[in-house]
Amino acid sequence: MLETDHDERVSPRRWRAGAFGGLALVAAWLLVPMVSTSTPGPDVAVGLPADVSNAQDRVERYVREFGHGVVTVSWSCDAPLTAAGDRRTVAVVTSDVAPCPEAFAAASVIVLLDPSVSLDPGLVGEDRRVIDGSGLIPGGPGARIGCAWWEPFDGGAVGCEPDGQVTVRDSTGALTEAGAERLARLVVAALSTP
Repeated sequence: MLETDHDERVSPRRWRAGAFGGLALVAAWLLVPMVSTSTPGPDVAVGLPADVSNAQDRVERYVREFGHGVVTVSWSCDAPLTAAGDRRTVAVVTSDVAPCPEAFAAASVIVLLDPSVSLDPGLVGEDRRVIDGSGLIPGGPGARIGCAWWEPFDGGAVGCEPDGQVTVRDSTGALTEAGAERLARLVVAALSTP
């Protein structure tokens, strides 16, 4: 046997340090691709005018559930929507903001909630889609419409009332819970269809 002037055994302290260092290297190697390829922010912006802004939380939750990062912005004729990089912009258009189409010109998808509003054909092009949501959420205070398949029959608290109708707007014209649910579904459908 060869004689050496040091002990060839590795101390437990050195062994643990080496094992933890190796684990840290493996963890870093696995995490770097995930960090470097993540998107820097939301890939969808949803513009909500003031008269439907009470649907913000529900719209954000639904869009996130379908795998998109989302930011909602309030917009009006005085504060137009702006496009931000590669972000898809969805504009919810009601009668309050319909008179000023230049305010939502940056939108790639328009969800139209007022059947009395007709958009200039120049606003609808190959790169912009218009979804007519007035069949699901009619305008006007106290608006009611026939129940949809997803609305529970609960006597009218949130879902379907005994007469087979659901109230989608309250007496002030703001969206009810059922109206907010329908708007969230419309936005997700607009994002999901090519």
